[in-house]
Amino acid sequence: MTSAVVRRYARALADVALEERRADQVLDELQTVRQLLTDYPQLFETLTNPALPFARKRTILEAVAPRIPISHTTLNFLLVLLRAARLGQFEQVLEAYQTALDESRGVVRGTVSSAKALDQLTQARLESLLADRTGKVVRLSYVEDDSLIGGLKVQLGSTIFDGSIRAQLKQIKEQLQAE
Repeated sequence: MTSAVVRRYARALADVALEERRADQVLDELQTVRQLLTDYPQLFETLTNPALPFARKRTILEAVAPRIPISHTTLNFLLVLLRAARLGQFEQVLEAYQTALDESRGVVRGTVSSAKALDQLTQARLESLLADRTGKVVRLSYVEDDSLIGGLKVQLGSTIFDGSIRAQLKQIKEQLQAE
């Protein structure tokens, strides 16, 4: 879960990137930075080391930036995170940035869990149904869950639609116990 502070940073970046009409470019650059920090953990440790002064971290980041390459907007944002000692929360910032872009574009993301893989026609129908219900563009990722007997479990944001057989059986059991 992302903190309110992380969401504010991400929202501010999204506002700037959308205004500049470079939101997707900035997203790609942030993903490249994430990969760089993952591939070079010593770089990440250096940039998040509280004992190292900001000026030194800035010099390192400014030396690395042209090699990535990243735009001035992304570099400035990374410098803001460095100055505020928030680079350690980079993953959460990236996630919050994607969420902010989705919100501004009317997109909602979700996950569908099923006992077995769903064919493309079923996926398309499900996305269309959920788009009609939410009034938004729906982007779903699909996972197989061996613990489900059958049916589907859909999570859109914080809302869960549980149409699994397990949930249906539980509901029937509760109804029988209530009678």
